Amino acid sequence: MARRLRAVGALMVACAMGAVGMAPASRADDARGANSLQLAPKARTVLQHQIDAVLAARPGGTQTSQYQVSWQGGQVVLSLPVPGTGRLPDGFVGGGAGPSSPDVAASNSCPWSFSARYTCFYSDVGFSGRRLQFADTYCSSAVNFGDWGFSNTISSWVNNSPHTVAAYDGPNTTGALLWKQYGVGSSANVGSNANDRADSASIC
Repeated sequence: MARRLRAVGALMVACAMGAVGMAPASRADDARGANSLQLAPKARTVLQHQIDAVLAARPGGTQTSQYQVSWQGGQVVLSLPVPGTGRLPDGFVGGGAGPSSPDVAASNSCPWSFSARYTCFYSDVGFSGRRLQFADTYCSSAVNFGDWGFSNTISSWVNNSPHTVAAYDGPNTTGALLWKQYGVGSSANVGSNANDRADSASIC
């Protein structure tokens, strides 16, 4: 009987150790290991290297998908395009387009739902390239794009929030005012006078 109890105890210990070994990986590990975009090996490696560079340059972020890094509980998200395409893979992320959408093509490129809206900035015209987005709950007197590796790179934008968004050619909302949008709106091309010039913005 004693021998049987020892054997059962050993089996329980082994099972417990196996359970620890099989514990689910962190969200970042899941995102790093998954190939949800079904990329070829080379493109997959290139994209992961870009994500790693973002995480190294801006500590405190979490890789939340194969092409996204978020900060501050998802209030700030950087999305990277599929290597070689310049296009973001998600198209539309959110609860579904609705009648409040100002422009389907523009709004669908920037995540939104009836419970969460975002302001998105893009590195290329036509809502393409890298996308830096801020939730409507993120309210700061000054967003410095350099803090997110996005200074002097914005070529288009979408504002799905009710906030007024103003972009400036200087840090801490200083310098020339490049554009200002009172609530929902978008621009597929900020124009030659404002292209790749924004250093900061107010989004409240």
